[in-house]
Amino acid sequence: MTPRKKWRLRLVPAFDYEPEPSMKHAYGRVDDFRRMYANGTGRIHHVDVEVNDGGGWALYEAITFPERAE
Repeated sequence: MTPRKKWRLRLVPAFDYEPEPSMKHAYGRVDDFRRMYANGTGRIHHVDVEVNDGGGWALYEAITFPERAE
């Protein structure tokens, strides 16, 4: 039996890690951060989605949000 994958988000510029229970939840949170940044209510402008499938944490996708409209 293969171990269940673990997911987490690395938030920039906070440099905090936020664990997520699944890939679906991780990308849902990315959308939340993208919306908050676009609205000017959040300062997170880059998110690294990381996965651990039993061999340690690895970058799955790096996402940088577009500049805010002035």
